[in-house]
Amino acid sequence: MVSRGRSWPASLPSPDRFFARHPETRAKRIVLFLSRLHEKKGLDILASSFGRIAQRFPDTHLVLAGPDDGMGAQVDEWLRKAGVAHKATRTGMLEGEDKGAALTAASVFVLPSYSENFGIAVLEAMAAGVPVAISDQVNLWREVELGGAGLVSPCDTNAFTGLLEQLLGDPTAARRMGEAGRKLAREKFTWPRIAIELETLYADVAARRSIR
Repeated sequence: MVSRGRSWPASLPSPDRFFARHPETRAKRIVLFLSRLHEKKGLDILASSFGRIAQRFPDTHLVLAGPDDGMGAQVDEWLRKAGVAHKATRTGMLEGEDKGAALTAASVFVLPSYSENFGIAVLEAMAAGVPVAISDQVNLWREVELGGAGLVSPCDTNAFTGLLEQLLGDPTAARRMGEAGRKLAREKFTWPRIAIELETLYADVAARRSIR
């Protein structure tokens, strides 16, 4: 996916690029986490939720795509305790065509963060037509909910598990959400608008720090 352009790409790489590099994911329904492995990202919630839904949907596979920011070993341990370590892949950071191929391969995008100022990865997933499951601490949650681009829950394992069960249990509804997300991202979240919103956000953060 692009990070400096002025519009979303017209097309995405084939998922075969991702499957070739990670053959264990081929013919699976991929639950994609695309962010750094940091404590604020709700990875404890994700590991527990995936452990539960993997029992009901044995064709699922969790992909954790992002650099290790101190939580990699802990996430691996959570997944082992949940009995799903063999159904999870850590790819490290993905960029460019590799990131695009991962998004194309995904069935669901997940981000159960405890705190998320904006959520560029959420927009990238939406632009790729992937339904999203996020927490209500991700700044874009209202747009996702109002636009029908995915499902939102509090930072709670039971609630987030419910989101995944809905999306994986009703592929037709999930596809509709993915299509709605693609339309929303491409019509309302152009890169110039994103830049303006980020500048406003950073200015607000800077102002708060100066007050302290």
